[in-house]
Amino acid sequence: MKKSGIIGSLLVPFCILMLDKTAVFAAGDDEPPRLEQLFSTLEIIFQKLSPIAGILCIIFIVLGGYMWMTSAGDPIKIKKAQGTLTWAIIGLVFIVISGIILSVILNLVS
Repeated sequence: MKKSGIIGSLLVPFCILMLDKTAVFAAGDDEPPRLEQLFSTLEIIFQKLSPIAGILCIIFIVLGGYMWMTSAGDPIKIKKAQGTLTWAIIGLVFIVISGIILSVILNLVS
């Protein structure tokens, strides 16, 4: 992995935590954070990231379709387009399933 890839992969979680005000707990609190606060923080993070991830999946689905349509019957280009479509759909399904799981867990904890 290149140096910029490592920095980028470390920068994204840091930025997410900086955007979320509920992730910071003051040292003067009398009681430690509760489990509900953790899950509510995860819900806020998911609510901010899921639209972005969904839009990216849709963009990659359109890109894969465009690649397939412009492949002109070349098997290598068709295979690349199918790979793009497959992974974009897997990503979209993963986003939906993780949202369902998170909402079920939040309903059980609340």
